[in-house]
Amino acid sequence: MKRGLALLMLLAFTFILIAPMVEAGNYTPLLRVKVSDIYLTAGEENTIEIELRNTGSYSVYEVEAILTSTNPGIAVIDKGHMIFNEIEAEKSKRYRPVIYVDEDTPIGPYTLTLTLTYRQMYKLGTPYIHTTSLQIGVVVVNASKPKIGLRIGLTDPHLTAGEENEVSLEVRNRGSETLRDIEVTLTSNTPYIAVLDGLLDIDELKPGESEYRAITLAVPSGAPKGVYTLTATATYRDEDGESHSDVETIGVSIEDVKVERETTILLESYEASSLEAKPGESLTLTLNLKCVGAEAYEVKVTLTPDPMGIFSLLTPSLQYIGDLKPGERTSVSYKLRVDGEAKAGQYPLTLQITYIDSDGLPGSAAEAVTLMVTPLVEFRILIDGSIHAYKGASATLSGDLLLIGTESVRFVELGVEGDNVFKAVDSEYVGEVDPDSPIPFDLTFTVSGNATEGVHSLRVRVSYLDNLNRRRSVVVEVPIQIEAQQEVEVVRKRGGIWLLIRWLLGILPR
Repeated sequence: MKRGLALLMLLAFTFILIAPMVEAGNYTPLLRVKVSDIYLTAGEENTIEIELRNTGSYSVYEVEAILTSTNPGIAVIDKGHMIFNEIEAEKSKRYRPVIYVDEDTPIGPYTLTLTLTYRQMYKLGTPYIHTTSLQIGVVVVNASKPKIGLRIGLTDPHLTAGEENEVSLEVRNRGSETLRDIEVTLTSNTPYIAVLDGLLDIDELKPGESEYRAITLAVPSGAPKGVYTLTATATYRDEDGESHSDVETIGVSIEDVKVERETTILLESYEASSLEAKPGESLTLTLNLKCVGAEAYEVKVTLTPDPMGIFSLLTPSLQYIGDLKPGERTSVSYKLRVDGEAKAGQYPLTLQITYIDSDGLPGSAAEAVTLMVTPLVEFRILIDGSIHAYKGASATLSGDLLLIGTESVRFVELGVEGDNVFKAVDSEYVGEVDPDSPIPFDLTFTVSGNATEGVHSLRVRVSYLDNLNRRRSVVVEVPIQIEAQQEVEVVRKRGGIWLLIRWLLGILPR
């Protein structure tokens, strides 16, 4: 019993001593990378060989290798991502990625990035994931020239929205044979770009020779900025008469927007022969128009009277103007009549202008024209008989103010206008006056002592507020008969007791 227990303890002590020594030398396995066939040819697909060798003493698992390129013209097109389940100690794994090098890639050295990720398992089962990146050098040493082929591109693929862009299309023979009967068709892959005259015919192109043709690309003003593609399809025959075809995608970019001039017809001003028309009157309305921006074609003007029927057209409502150039002016006239029972106020008339703009699209503009109607207002002063006044004396004009018109007027006030004959003494406020309703009034005035005898006109100013609260006034003349002032005989009165005594004595004056 004691012997067995001692043996167990000896084995446990031995395991504790041995375990660290096993792990110590192999804590991190080492993967060595070796690359072969690093010399590449432009214009071809090239294959390189990558060897991953485990130089450690233990296996590594789930080895992931990712090969990438950041060089323009160099791309990893096959086996760029590889996974190996296990690489044993002192063993290797090889694979052959395919790299395409564009024919225009300059000769020289380049680098690719290889990212390695693998898992290591310790003896006690603890995993450890290790990741590292390293640079792989490759060299482009020569360029492969195809025997037959065309290269098609634009010399300046930058476009402006809102105009027709003229660009140069280059067709180059990149092969080693002469090509004949070349036909190139350029089409757009987006509704924002239209190719005008996109068909090209070239009789012959020798190796390395290029042909340039002007192509027009129309871009509407509403096209968003960005990158778009065109497709160039080429057919041709080689030196043996065999037919070939190429298809290339050409990138273009819309970078600017041209501000287009839009067609606009403006109503610059308008005049009426009567600025304040009265009920029953006729007037002429003249509209002054101007074309701005771009050309306008088939310009027409329609005037619509006010919906209340205050104004009636005496001429046709639709008038044809024709074509107008930018900056050109023209006038249109209409004759209208005011309704006899129209109330005072401001009445809008609608003006509709239609045209065809410079892009061939219909356009229109609406304007409002306001005309003013004022009531008929005529004042008369009614007096009974004639008025006589004396030189150097004061007199009173008593009469009735009569309004002959279509509407009442407010805040009416009367006063005498002074001159070299008459001077005002007072004025009278009568308030609102209705048509055909006389209002009595009294005005006091004086007559100059130097006035000549005879009939003179007394000017009475009648002021009131109209429908727009504007102070207005009219003058009504009243004839006044001026006479010389009569002499008054002064008689001394005799009476009382002295008269009686003189009568009794018989000595009364004769």
